[in-house]
Amino acid sequence: MRMFELFFKLSGRTAYVLFIATGLLLLSAFFGKASADEYHYNSTIIGERAGGMGGAYVAVSDDTAGVYYNPAGIVLASGNSVSASENTYLTQNKVYKGVLGSNDYQRSSSNIQPNFFGVIQHTPYGSIGVSYVIPNSLLQQQDQTYWGTSASTQSYTYNFNNQLNTYDTGLTYANDATKNLKIGLTLYFHYKTLKTIVNNFETDCVNNLTNLNLVNCTANPTTLTSLNQSTYFKDEEYGVRPILGFLWAPDDGKYSVGLTLSQTLIYQANQYKQYTSSSGSSLLPVTIKYYGSIPTYPMEVKVGYAYFPSNALLLSADVSYYSQTSSDPIVYTWTRIPVMNLAVGAEYFLSPKFALRTGLYTDNSNVDSAGLAAGALDMVNLYGMALSGTWFTKASSITLGLNYSQGSGSSNIGGNGINYPLAVSTLNVFLGTSYSY
Repeated sequence: MRMFELFFKLSGRTAYVLFIATGLLLLSAFFGKASADEYHYNSTIIGERAGGMGGAYVAVSDDTAGVYYNPAGIVLASGNSVSASENTYLTQNKVYKGVLGSNDYQRSSSNIQPNFFGVIQHTPYGSIGVSYVIPNSLLQQQDQTYWGTSASTQSYTYNFNNQLNTYDTGLTYANDATKNLKIGLTLYFHYKTLKTIVNNFETDCVNNLTNLNLVNCTANPTTLTSLNQSTYFKDEEYGVRPILGFLWAPDDGKYSVGLTLSQTLIYQANQYKQYTSSSGSSLLPVTIKYYGSIPTYPMEVKVGYAYFPSNALLLSADVSYYSQTSSDPIVYTWTRIPVMNLAVGAEYFLSPKFALRTGLYTDNSNVDSAGLAAGALDMVNLYGMALSGTWFTKASSITLGLNYSQGSGSSNIGGNGINYPLAVSTLNVFLGTSYSY
């Protein structure tokens, strides 16, 4: 209890910093959404320093982002600090090849999203932290009209809106287990919301004797049929996500080894689905259904190694494993296969006031061919690179960087069992800042 009393009885300066930083975070949250998807586990790289190193951070984690990557690492943070990172610009492009006859179907998005805010504070009883993380966020909007295979007789209007957001917020505690071994635990409250709206309108001439165009169809309604379909789906999840971390860091400071174990546990979920369809003047019955399907999430095991050849250079590598996860009838209708991701990163100080960071990483899909047949839309392994620069002052830092990933694979976007080639590319330009006090 004394630990928490110390945390809340902050000095006047500390409370002022927290108040200003929290206000800036809430203000920036009005500006938009970032992109990710439910078929990958490494869609968003969190943190000012970790973002430039491709997420290879489990064996480092000695700043505010450590509460997310490895809570044990915050014991090694040089001081108390507050940090915020923001995806200043993110664009994602998906090209479904040959879906519209011989034409490609393209789905893209461009957004802004703050994704991390955290505070760490050292006390005589250990290090504690508070953080707010958006590890997954998606906003897709598509409004498109196109012609079918018989261009003179068929037209389609397609409206699509898909929003996915996952929020994790909670507390961290870390301390020395032995002289060289650090241990920490982050406990997040997990909330996820998903909303999908799909509207499809089709017109079709049915006169088989003549090849009528759309103008003639409009002039002669007896030769025109129409189909209007509308689907609305909403899903909300409530749960917890514990992250248990270990960090081995010998006194010589030449290397460190990190390990984390984590799993999201859902205790309540609600789904709502509404479907409406009309053909010509006939309106089919409106279908409304409620569900309480609770999805399962994979066990996450991450191992990292960091090597410090000199005071100016850091090299790091991470291996992340996600276990196989069973399907459910509503949200994840496919069995998510085991996934392994790799990340390597480097940091080099050109001077005491400027550092360059770079990294390479994978973002492999949890979908296989059976998953496509069972309801997943995309099966693409992504490969990415990161680059950032950080400017330091006496008590603060500002980071500007980018992450770019691309990959190709297959998609069952038509839901008809036909797999189409799919190409995906994502560019994220991010801004981060931190302040030590």
